[in-house]
Amino acid sequence: MPQTNVAVDFWEFPRETVELIPLIVTVGSSATTSYQVACVPKGTRPSSWGSPDVAGFDAGYLVNGPTLSASSAFPAEFLGFVRIDSNPEDPVIPAFTLKLT
Repeated sequence: MPQTNVAVDFWEFPRETVELIPLIVTVGSSATTSYQVACVPKGTRPSSWGSPDVAGFDAGYLVNGPTLSASSAFPAEFLGFVRIDSNPEDPVIPAFTLKLT
């Protein structure tokens, strides 16, 4: 599989927000929508994955602050990952960091 390149961005939102983090995932030099996304508390690893959320023409991870903040002290930090859907490999790549205040 060609080298996969995903820029890791830092995002910070108030804990009450519901907002999309847009993700542009490329395989080689081509953008792909064949990926899954996970957001987990910093220091942990993803164990479940979901399809990217869509808002308008953007796809990515929909930050649901009230849901994420239900089990976190503040400020809370999270890591976002994407898993590329390709056969036979499924590479997992860091995609973003998120801080809820």
